[in-house]
Amino acid sequence: MRILAIEPGFPPELTSAHLPFEFSSELVKRKHDVTVVTPFPRLNLVVGACTKSEGKFFKWEEIEGVSILRMLPQFKSKSLVTRAAENSLLPVTLFIGGLLVGKKDVVHCVSPPFLLTLTACVLGKVTRSPVVLRIQDLHPDALVKIGLIKNKALIKTLEVLETFVYRCADHITVIAEGYRKHIVSKGITPSKVTLIPNWSDTLNVKSSQSSSFSKGSYLEGKFVVTYAGTMSWPQDLATIIEAANLLKNHGEIAFLMVGDGVQKDSLKKRANDLKLKNVVFMPLQKRDKYFEIISSSDVCVVPLKKSYTSPTAPSKMLDIMMCGKPVIANVPAKSDVSSIVNQAGCGLVVESENPEAFKDAILKLYYESELRAQFCNNGKEFVEKRLSLKNCLDEYEQLLLKLTEV
Repeated sequence: MRILAIEPGFPPELTSAHLPFEFSSELVKRKHDVTVVTPFPRLNLVVGACTKSEGKFFKWEEIEGVSILRMLPQFKSKSLVTRAAENSLLPVTLFIGGLLVGKKDVVHCVSPPFLLTLTACVLGKVTRSPVVLRIQDLHPDALVKIGLIKNKALIKTLEVLETFVYRCADHITVIAEGYRKHIVSKGITPSKVTLIPNWSDTLNVKSSQSSSFSKGSYLEGKFVVTYAGTMSWPQDLATIIEAANLLKNHGEIAFLMVGDGVQKDSLKKRANDLKLKNVVFMPLQKRDKYFEIISSSDVCVVPLKKSYTSPTAPSKMLDIMMCGKPVIANVPAKSDVSSIVNQAGCGLVVESENPEAFKDAILKLYYESELRAQFCNNGKEFVEKRLSLKNCLDEYEQLLLKLTEV
């Protein structure tokens, strides 16, 4: 197949860009032609990566057989205003990029940002190519539930557009059952929506694992509780800091906060105000270093605020499970995250925004080593059997082949 992939982010960015890269490179390994249209790299970048647009509107690259067309704009601010401007301009520039690429057998697009789905649908009509949408988060639903969008007229407009693109797309893939139910509730035929979870690249995880990360640092010999990921609005990260305060007299327990985002400065300020010596902050790390950190930790955290009741399934949870580490999920009780943790038997689910309950979960895992070991084994087995890159891409490849009739 000849596949056009519209991606909001791609390496050398460090956040969830690994998923589209693994998707594209795996399809190339299977002898398909993949062209990615994506912005120039913006935030959270690999140190030393060449990221400048050099005054060009677009630039061609190639990474491991994947053709990449990078397009302006290149916003590097984290402000809400900048994010809004970028999300408004990207659909236009990536549409132009799609026209430059030309007709392909299928157009594949990841959302969010939500307006990119409109780009994909219009490109599909113009080039007479089938369109597949990959829904990684439900917009506008998620933005409304965390209070980022409050204007009723805007919400209604976005909901109408949401239903339109679902109907326009030839097929939709989702990462969790809650997503599928939401889309079907919009009047979309159930057979048009396929659940293909996010995956963990089990081979790369295994080759990157190391227990040497904490050697020679404050963390050496500690029971390390780690959060590694984006520090944005949906994450219940304040609870981690408050729990660290409750456990500050347990000198053997340390907290590691790895990542960047809008919450980071306020979290660091709160830790400083509380004079916490048991909390360490680090910036986002390269993928191999990220796995070293997870593998050196004793417990890893997947946090979501109470208000974030939109379906979600963070890919970081699969990496934690694959590294054989127990999960503490401080998330809404009926979330997709709690369902996966309970189904896999890989950790504890506690109430969001409840530092006391979070503290108790940490102590339970600290004192019960056999329970930790059980959670570790359960998580690894669950990912290896159900959520490996190979298994998920096998299903994805068959879906695309059927759709394009190649």
